[in-house]
Amino acid sequence: MQLSDQTLTILKNFAAINQGIVIKPGNVLRTVSLTHSLMAEATVPDYFDRKIVLYDLSKMLAIIQSSPDIEIEDNQLVLIGMGGKAKTYIRFSFEGAIVQPPASQPKVDDYELKFELLKNQFQWIMQTASILKCPTIIFSGDKETGEVKVSPQDHKGVDVDSGSLSIGSTNLNEDIKVVIKLEDMKMIPGTYEVSVSKEGLAKFEMKEVGANTSITYWSAGEVNV
Repeated sequence: MQLSDQTLTILKNFAAINQGIVIKPGNVLRTVSLTHSLMAEATVPDYFDRKIVLYDLSKMLAIIQSSPDIEIEDNQLVLIGMGGKAKTYIRFSFEGAIVQPPASQPKVDDYELKFELLKNQFQWIMQTASILKCPTIIFSGDKETGEVKVSPQDHKGVDVDSGSLSIGSTNLNEDIKVVIKLEDMKMIPGTYEVSVSKEGLAKFEMKEVGANTSITYWSAGEVNV
């Protein structure tokens, strides 16, 4: 089999979240950060007929550039290139050595704050946070004005440089402020439907991913800080 560009892009992103992965039979990929504060789930156009357990996903992704054909054996991947003359063998890891996501998606009572975050807005937020060395991103909604803002800053006030992006307005019954660590914003750049709960969970559903493809992230943040 050969993996589609959509699947490879998602796997590269997942490798940045967690170097290990367990790919179960089917077309759904899932991962979670080592701290369990960032989880992702994707439906991809490729179907895996066997379980794959990799301790270092980046090895496969590096080799697959020159050896794009994949065979899945009982205990290893075989990556084939150079017209079938070159073969690279990557043995499967012990499944217990991989930090895996929970069996079900995160659940909250409700997402009180919902808005669309455009790709250029997402990129501005991440670039600003990187340049200013902001450790957190603050998602907030003001009950009085209805303004929705996403702000790269240090909510503890240690680093004084900060940014703020007004997204739009909405109706809220109460103020909402959720602080998410920058390390838990490792999403593929794109346009997202964002849902934020006052309990501290933010869900990012990517729009226009590609045919037979979808991806959702959940980031756990802090509230009342």
